[in-house]
Amino acid sequence: MTRIDVRGIDSLSAVSNVFSTGASRCGIYVLHFADGYEYVGQARNVLTRFRTHVRSWAYPIVALDFAPVSAEHLDTTERQVVQSKEREAVKLRNSALVGLPMGDAAVDLLITRPQQEEWLDGVDPHADFTDRCMAAEGRDRSGKNFATLAAHPHYEVILNVLAAYIRQVIPAPDMTEKKYWCVSAMPSTGRTSTWRRIAAVTVNNVETLVIGETTENGKVYLDGFLNVAPGLRLPSTLDVVETSYRTVGEVQSIHSDASFLEFAVHHPLVRDAARTTAIGLLRKGTSMMGRYHCMPLADDIFLRMQSEERHS
Repeated sequence: MTRIDVRGIDSLSAVSNVFSTGASRCGIYVLHFADGYEYVGQARNVLTRFRTHVRSWAYPIVALDFAPVSAEHLDTTERQVVQSKEREAVKLRNSALVGLPMGDAAVDLLITRPQQEEWLDGVDPHADFTDRCMAAEGRDRSGKNFATLAAHPHYEVILNVLAAYIRQVIPAPDMTEKKYWCVSAMPSTGRTSTWRRIAAVTVNNVETLVIGETTENGKVYLDGFLNVAPGLRLPSTLDVVETSYRTVGEVQSIHSDASFLEFAVHHPLVRDAARTTAIGLLRKGTSMMGRYHCMPLADDIFLRMQSEERHS
């Protein structure tokens, strides 16, 4: 691999100068962080991926190793490099809560690796949910939990938050729905005398977005939190709490009132962190939470997203 010193680099100019005109930028790369950790990845264009990494990781990147590899051999070579690093007891960031698993993943059959890379790089392609919305026509909407949620006086606000998150964070949500991610209505977990969950999005088996309801002095407030993997850069103005889940380890939780979460996922740093988290979880495999997926709530979310697409 070619070693490139990237200490203090905040643009692509110094890195791109290393590559001669016409040199392949498709291959395997290794990021070296100031704290001694490394990250192994693949990219069709390593410069684009490096720019995203510089923006996304909170830890300084001091060096970049790169080796050109043909597209058809990326998965195999990536897996070999990771296995080599593991044998050498290298501390890899890939093994964090949602570190991108190596090699083939079931979700690759639905969303190709190039499409996943584009999603991580901030691409926001036009989405057409017409077929998914048509599937919602005539569906039974009588479930108790959904009926309770739909009757909530702030249901439109709740729907806006959920639609913004799923549209901005989860790639091809209509193709991965229920099998890889799900949305639940009025989940009973974590309920206290003053707070309860109203809705939650789970990717793989990790709760990534929660909208809750706080009761205080006779008044009701909508709030919530967004979970992303540790070590990812977030705006300093946000209320970020580091917490731990017994089953998945450490996470960063962004806490705010519910309406603000709708706007937060449009911020590049929050969006990038949330997308990195979602892609990693999708690549971990299918969800065991599919039985809790609230289909009529998902119907309303897709209808809301389709409406916004038409007016964008």
